[in-house]
Amino acid sequence: MEKTLLRSRLPMTFPTTVPVRPTGPKVFTKSRLVTFLVAGICYLFISLLMSCSRISNENALPASGSTITSSMESYWLSDGAARASAFKELSNLRYDAMDIILKDADVALRNDSVYSVVLKPQVAPSGDAHDYLSLAKYFWRNPDTPDGLPYIRRDGYVNPEVETVQDYRLLRQMLREVYRLGLAFQLTGNETYAVKASDRLYEWFVNPETKMNPHFHWGSLRKGNTHGSRTGILDMYPIYRVIQIMPHLQKSPSYSPQLHDALVEWFSLYWEWLSTSSLASQESKGVNNHGTYYDVQVIPIARFLNKHDVAKEIATHALSVRVNRQIKANGWQHHETSRPTSWFYSVFNLQGLFLLAQQCQMAGVDMWHYVGPEGQSIKTALDYLIPFALNQGQGWPYSNLNGYPVTNLVPLVEIGYLKWGDEAYLHAMPLLRAMAEKERDTNHNTRPLSDFFCQMSELLGDNEFVC
Repeated sequence: MEKTLLRSRLPMTFPTTVPVRPTGPKVFTKSRLVTFLVAGICYLFISLLMSCSRISNENALPASGSTITSSMESYWLSDGAARASAFKELSNLRYDAMDIILKDADVALRNDSVYSVVLKPQVAPSGDAHDYLSLAKYFWRNPDTPDGLPYIRRDGYVNPEVETVQDYRLLRQMLREVYRLGLAFQLTGNETYAVKASDRLYEWFVNPETKMNPHFHWGSLRKGNTHGSRTGILDMYPIYRVIQIMPHLQKSPSYSPQLHDALVEWFSLYWEWLSTSSLASQESKGVNNHGTYYDVQVIPIARFLNKHDVAKEIATHALSVRVNRQIKANGWQHHETSRPTSWFYSVFNLQGLFLLAQQCQMAGVDMWHYVGPEGQSIKTALDYLIPFALNQGQGWPYSNLNGYPVTNLVPLVEIGYLKWGDEAYLHAMPLLRAMAEKERDTNHNTRPLSDFFCQMSELLGDNEFVC
């Protein structure tokens, strides 16, 4: 299908240069800046008092409740000045974040590619080009059968065939761009960003020519099977960011009531599929990261559909099925360490638990401070990983492929410090940041945008930004 047939309902010409960013409704209002200033002064005052108390008894450093303190370098002093410095550093992230989001949004603005499931060269077994299709990444040709079917699992080894179907890549790119464009509109009031974001939403969810059918029945297909697998539902989890930004997009005339109603209709049908599909039922009962990210997805969708009681019920249930069942008393995530890439999945699931804690918070449930019957919590899970991260994986008692990267762990430590105030996290931050910087230099990456906005939200004590 020609791309010219796939453009959305919004006739527009996007600028070929970076748009002028007019002044408009901004997140960083005078009242918020005053809040930062007052909070900073109060924090410095408290820190000074704590420093004086420490100086009065120089031989007795304050004890940390964390189990990881002994692994830190002794020269990272635990004093009020260091706490104030960390607070100031995190609050200053907003300046870096503003610059990054606007640059990324400008790139998305100039991108005229079409994002649609109908573009793939092969369709799902249903024969419907609008059905989403992705291939199971850890499944490979069967060497014991003439046609290589059914595919067999080689966990930890990604089959490059997954790139022959681009629905997954296009879905994730669409979700990223809508979020970035929505944030740019929120920060600047520039209508051009909102127009492009609305156009992308219409293109993927509404336009009869390009829309995706509201289900993942063929997600994570294992060749040789007659249907997809439950793990394909994970592909949709970043939708929480888009749902979070929608109330801000609704302030734009380009996000019309008709578009909103059409999105509500799509997600209502998707919710019905999630409620009746055996694949969704299996995924919701997952005892590892799949169950975690299922909840990260469905809680915001429930809130978007005004099912607030259901969202709170799922959030409350998550305390037992996600924290109690996935984390041992010492913080070990035993379901993740059974994987060949045990370090990656331990960090990945913990990222999901942090995201889930934020979604639970929005639904009125506190997972941040929840402690299970054996003493397990998302904090103990973080405490368990930090010593191994600082020692570059030395002593990690599980089989592991692909090393011990710390880049994705750094924001968890930062958020953990803001949430729990553990001095050990304050000590770990500069060490882990330095390690992460080396990883990014090696891989030619920049720090993920979401890091900045999540910390900002925690500092402001609101839910303006999601992790």
